Amino acid sequence: SPSGSMVKTCTQAEIDSGYVRMTLRIKAGTTPQCGEHRSAHNWAGTGIGLRCKMHDTGFASIQTFQHSVNRCAPWVKFGLKNTVTDAVLEVIYVNKWSHKPHLEYVYIVIDSTSSAAAVNAMFDNRGSDEDLPIEVVAYNRPKPDNYTPGRAT
Repeated sequence: SPSGSMVKTCTQAEIDSGYVRMTLRIKAGTTPQCGEHRSAHNWAGTGIGLRCKMHDTGFASIQTFQHSVNRCAPWVKFGLKNTVTDAVLEVIYVNKWSHKPHLEYVYIVIDSTSSAAAVNAMFDNRGSDEDLPIEVVAYNRPKPDNYTPGRAT
C-alpha cells in the first residue's frame, strides 16, 4: 500500500491508487540463494523450511501461514513455477511472502525429500542477464478418502 504496509488483496483499483503488486522473480545472474530456515519449518511442523530471495525490496511483513490455496479445498496447494522451464516447485506451506522492507526473502516449506540446493538449481538464473519471473500456481493433490462436502472433518 502507499503507506508501506502489506495487504491481502491487490485489485486494479488499489494499483491505480498507488499500491504495488509484489511479483516474484530471481534476479539476473543469480539463484534464489535458498537456505534452510527453522522458523518456517516450526510453523508447518513438517518438511524443510526455506528462506529464498524471490522478490524486490520495499515490501513489509505479511505472514500468511497458508497451507493451501483454498481453505475449503485443502488439497489445492501452492506451486512456484519457473516461467522459462515450466518446472513447478510444490510448496507445502507459505509462512511469509515478505518479512522486512529491506529484505527479498519468501519463507516457504517444501517436501522433506527435496532440498535448498534443489530449489536453487530449479530456479538457477546465473546464465541470464534478465530477471526470471516466477508464477504462483495452484496444483491439486488427491482429495482425502474421507472427504464429505459440507461436513467438518
